[in-house]
Amino acid sequence: MSKASKSSSIGSSLAATLGIVCPVCWPASAALLASAGLGFLVNLKIILPVLALFLIIAWFGMYKNYKENHHHVMPFVVSLISGIFIPLGKYVIMSLTISNIAIGLFIGAALWNNDLLKKCNESVVCKK
Repeated sequence: MSKASKSSSIGSSLAATLGIVCPVCWPASAALLASAGLGFLVNLKIILPVLALFLIIAWFGMYKNYKENHHHVMPFVVSLISGIFIPLGKYVIMSLTISNIAIGLFIGAALWNNDLLKKCNESVVCKK
């Protein structure tokens, strides 16, 4: 795997992890920020742009891995759809069930993408 591919894989994994932490641990994050005197950060005007930024970074990494490495589009598509439903389920529809299912699908897509990258590294077929 090239250095750029490795950095995009690490970047997409990190962004996926950080982007998912917000909806999953909302009460814990709010308590931690409030106890540190940063309760003003627990605001949708701040949380949603941060979540959107992390999702965009994750999608960019997943797309780059699809285009340059494993050429399987489905992990990217699943992450795109589930990433849209994370904030939609949490903040628009107000359904934790939808949000939690989307989070599970997003994590699954990230793991699927990582598995495809590992298989590409072991195979000569995927390498350019």
